[in-house]
Amino acid sequence: MTIVHSTYDHAGGKVTFATRSEMTDVYSTRVRSTWKPEAHTLVAQQLLKQGDRFIDLGANIGTFCLPVAKTTGANGLAVEALQSNIALLQAGIEASGLSDKVQWFFAAIVEKNGEVTIAGESAYGTVGRAGQRVLAYSLDGLMDAVGWPSVNLVKMDIEGCEKRALEGAARFFERNPEVVFIFEGNGAHCHQNGYTPQDLIRFFEERGNHVYLVRASRVIRRRATDFQESGVADYIASPFPLEERLKGVRFADFDQATKISEVVRTFTEMKPGYAKFMVREMHLAPDFIRNDESVRRLSVAA
Repeated sequence: MTIVHSTYDHAGGKVTFATRSEMTDVYSTRVRSTWKPEAHTLVAQQLLKQGDRFIDLGANIGTFCLPVAKTTGANGLAVEALQSNIALLQAGIEASGLSDKVQWFFAAIVEKNGEVTIAGESAYGTVGRAGQRVLAYSLDGLMDAVGWPSVNLVKMDIEGCEKRALEGAARFFERNPEVVFIFEGNGAHCHQNGYTPQDLIRFFEERGNHVYLVRASRVIRRRATDFQESGVADYIASPFPLEERLKGVRFADFDQATKISEVVRTFTEMKPGYAKFMVREMHLAPDFIRNDESVRRLSVAA
């Protein structure tokens, strides 16, 4: 197996990601050819500074933690549960000159310490009944293991285990009342694990956080009663209004036509599990989405 290094210019310097040449999935191919930082990565770079600490849950090969650490000077903990990604994550940390800023941790994050079974490769690992047994930690247990006194930001993209991770974080939140969370609402994976993206939003709302959808150059207020018009969405939960801190983003929602097109894309371009998620969530959709002829037709077909 041959490791391929792909280096990109990024604010603050160059970042290098490692993939394997035989990995031809969409994610690995994109990293090798046209990587660009995602919107939530750019937001994190505005919220962190030299000396801060952040945790990347579901670090994969480092496409979040490496540019964030390089740009801000913050210290990162990259937590990854797929063993096949660990060597690539290590290689990227070293090639990016971030060995003194980013440490890696091989584990899954769920509600309690123990073991779980995980299957998959690249960016597509999921905890379930089949696969490789790996160590698991709660967020409370993780903080005990690494000995960090505090954290400023957590990015959480763990393919349907987000709710479980939050259930094991009571002491974490007591010790970090001002922490910012960036989390994924993967509709299909949420439903497979018995919850919804709205449940994640509700968790943070009940803590008094402001919750936003982040996509492209927009940061949009969202509530637990809102419909998620895409199969996968990234959110930010913040103890303070992001309007006070972020520059270069639009704090305005998408228009109706864009929302309808995103629903249609979820039905037609994503895997069947996302269409099923969309149907189950359609009761939350505003009338202009529910009554759109294309959406109605696709809902029936799903």
